[in-house]
Amino acid sequence: MREESGIEVYIDSEINAMHDMDRFAAQIAAVDLVISVDNSTVHVAGALGKATWVFVPSAADWRWLTPEHTDTIWYRSLTLLRQEPQSDWAPQIKAAADQLRTYSQSQIDEERQALYLRCAQQSYEFGDANTAELYFRQILARDRDHHPSLAGLGRVALRSFASRDRERPKACRLLSGFGEGIDWGRPPGSSACGRPSSHRD
Repeated sequence: MREESGIEVYIDSEINAMHDMDRFAAQIAAVDLVISVDNSTVHVAGALGKATWVFVPSAADWRWLTPEHTDTIWYRSLTLLRQEPQSDWAPQIKAAADQLRTYSQSQIDEERQALYLRCAQQSYEFGDANTAELYFRQILARDRDHHPSLAGLGRVALRSFASRDRERPKACRLLSGFGEGIDWGRPPGSSACGRPSSHRD
């Protein structure tokens, strides 16, 4: 595969998925694409939003719905490669190989960007603004005009300022609009609440 398409296929036997779920999830998160049969790997990959191709047997589990479905309602990053009834896996393996040969770096970048954006949005929704900011900045490092990430950073900044304002003493919040307020021995040019002073000699 490496010689034909330049794509590196990793087989990592050091991590036991049944005993170390954290390292297993980190392993999946580190790759660009997962190709697997129907097992726990595809569920972890789907939960992480990782692009995944799943070989689904003709007598499939109910969760993969009816045979005409190549997608799934559970994980939107999964693509199902379904075995035909009373057939072997040769057509599905060939289809996966053909798709892999045309799998471009731009596709990888787009899927990674979409994953980072979902992680950023979910982090923000669950109150982890710091992690959300890291993901937004990762996207903007590649695409500085990515509007959802720019908007996301704006929301992170607003939440940060609002949080800081809540943490300041009430007296400081009341005095912040009135120049320096009370001088508690702070250096010249600073206000009682830590904001730059508007006072000029």
